[in-house]
Amino acid sequence: MLHIISFFKVNILSILVVQEKMTRILLILLFFFLNLGFLHSQPDSVKLATLNYYEIRYQHGFIYKHATAINRLVKGDISAIDINYGWQTNGNSLWQQLYRYPKAGVGLYYSMLNYPEILGNGIAGYGFINIPLLWYKNVVVLSYQTAFGATYVTKIYNEEAPVLNDAYSTHWNIYFDFSVDLALRFYKSFSLISAIGITHYSNGAVKMPNLGLNTITYQFGLNYNPGYIEKKRIRRDIPKPEKRNEFRIFYSPGIKAIPPKGKAAYFVSTLSVNYAYKLNQKRKLGFGLDLFYDESLEPYYIEAGIDYKKQYQFRPGYHLSQDLVFGKVSFLVESGWYFKTHYKDDNTFYHRLALKYQFTNNLFILYALKTHWVTADYMELALGFNIDW
Repeated sequence: MLHIISFFKVNILSILVVQEKMTRILLILLFFFLNLGFLHSQPDSVKLATLNYYEIRYQHGFIYKHATAINRLVKGDISAIDINYGWQTNGNSLWQQLYRYPKAGVGLYYSMLNYPEILGNGIAGYGFINIPLLWYKNVVVLSYQTAFGATYVTKIYNEEAPVLNDAYSTHWNIYFDFSVDLALRFYKSFSLISAIGITHYSNGAVKMPNLGLNTITYQFGLNYNPGYIEKKRIRRDIPKPEKRNEFRIFYSPGIKAIPPKGKAAYFVSTLSVNYAYKLNQKRKLGFGLDLFYDESLEPYYIEAGIDYKKQYQFRPGYHLSQDLVFGKVSFLVESGWYFKTHYKDDNTFYHRLALKYQFTNNLFILYALKTHWVTADYMELALGFNIDW
């Protein structure tokens, strides 16, 4: 179990990894703290609170300067308001028991970025899951929360503006948030929330510029649980997987934008095959092959004076994979290496963060972001096929 949470955290935060020495040290300490706590995360209680709750948080923090062009966009501290509605699971589905009876819900987020005439403000809608790590008698709960949704920003890149907004060039962007939460119940229906969170939004390179915006905040809030009652958890024997082997394949066509070097968008595609072994009901480990086709590489080859050939747009690679399974929904983390590429300026390593929904026994929908470490490459939306045995 320790390896699950460690691998999951490190890969989630890799899209926001920072370069300053002190921030790296803080993140390493955070990972260590979470992993240490996870060793003792099994609860001694058999009861949970009522299923529905409301929560409001105030956030205060800063924009992380992950690129030189972001420096001119930072005018001081930023703040945000976060309101969500959630429900406490109690084991109706097996995955809820496997993840220690998490909370889930939907929310609204409004950010004030301290530069309204250039950066504007952000308005997001999202879904979230909050997974407990440690708790004591339903009074103190340590957990981590992951949210995913869409952000609308009121100002975007404008080449005629006095200051160029290279963070985003589209009004609609991907919203992602990760936080470590500490809840203290001080009355039957009320809990205080204290958290540290990282928020990211960008458009996945469908249009340039797209450096994205990353904020790091301290969060303070209030959780209201109306009509507090206690619910017994549903416990069941966890069955071993009947079919431990999986082969899956998907194809994803799409578009990609690059900094002005030619036309606005280029055709890209991914063909991916993967073998995974089901360790248990919540985790799979595997490996596979990818074949990427990227027409946006052509202007780079020409500019670099490389004797360009059409086949140079293909980039094959190997990858390692991990799936965290939440019933029909899975979160995928893959890290790979191009074993043949003529373009190496964007790194020889690539990564994929994906959500997969299994809507039949053999068909799934996958939505993913392909990256080179902290830099988004392009988004993938695919219909895939899998066989289990």
